[in-house]
Amino acid sequence: MRRATLPLLFALLLAPLACQRAPESYDYAPALTASAAERQMTIERWSAEPVAIQSTTVLVARELDEAETCARCHDGKGTGRKPDGAGHDDIAIEHAAGMECSDCHERNRPQLLTTLDGNVPLHDQAARCRECHRNQVGDWLGGSHGKRLSGWAETRVVANCAHCHNPHSPSLKPRMPVATPVIVPERLGPMESNHVEH
Repeated sequence: MRRATLPLLFALLLAPLACQRAPESYDYAPALTASAAERQMTIERWSAEPVAIQSTTVLVARELDEAETCARCHDGKGTGRKPDGAGHDDIAIEHAAGMECSDCHERNRPQLLTTLDGNVPLHDQAARCRECHRNQVGDWLGGSHGKRLSGWAETRVVANCAHCHNPHSPSLKPRMPVATPVIVPERLGPMESNHVEH
């Protein structure tokens, strides 16, 4: 029995090597990693299928004139919040403790999001999200986080971060799981039944 098991075990160990494709035959998508020493984002390439991001609505903020910039009300000192709370009553930041608008938004051009590599437009918020949420974005790129909208065999189409998470309050409200439908075998038609009479 032992002699028969060794060749089988050896064959099982070598099987993955025989199935590998040449690296140039893979489609590449960026994997996100952070260098803790430099505190900068670096892009590595990894094997993954291409991702198409579904975006039904893209809001592109207009450029602000000088009278409308943040500096009109905020002097850049302190917390950045006006004592009377005026100006942004409709936005409640419930993202993380101690976060302020300027952690994500350019101070004098709020239509831009700040990243370690510079600024990105609002419709590319995933570039900002991935700087703090590398694991989730990595899972999203791999398909285990987020909602797939179409494309199992072809290019996948998935929802981006803001389709599910409000950037100012990203936690999802708890929801009750939905039970799967009960299929009663008696209700299946004759063609759908697996029963074969002899």
